[in-house]
Amino acid sequence: MLAKNPRTVPASNFMSTLAANVGNLGLTDSQFRELFRNTQAIVIYDDCERIEKELKEKLSLNNLNRIFAGKEIILKNVCANGTTMGLVMGQCIRFENHPGFGVTLVITELERRYTLLPDSISKLSDKIEGFTSKDKLDRYRIELV
Repeated sequence: MLAKNPRTVPASNFMSTLAANVGNLGLTDSQFRELFRNTQAIVIYDDCERIEKELKEKLSLNNLNRIFAGKEIILKNVCANGTTMGLVMGQCIRFENHPGFGVTLVITELERRYTLLPDSISKLSDKIEGFTSKDKLDRYRIELV
């Protein structure tokens, strides 16, 4: 449970604040470091288990099928620098369990298959991202069109 002190924030809020300010051109490097130093002291990390549980539920096979099955999607390759390159566009037939590694996306009537280990989902649940193999070198992004 979060402490009653009004000057505390959950770790998820802290990370969101940092992420929002990483590209803030109005902050100098020293101001960003100061923001981190001053805020870190009031962060409460006990909500991490709740967040992990929610993420697992959102990335479950049933939920992925509920969101994407029967809908038009685009599958993209995510490059190391964060840019994306579209690979395939078509209808998501379904997601299946992949033995020993994540899920398999079955796309279009040709039933082409793409395996990934999903590890993130957008707030609007309209895109997911994950590694394409256990070596974690390549990533896929699946987006609703």
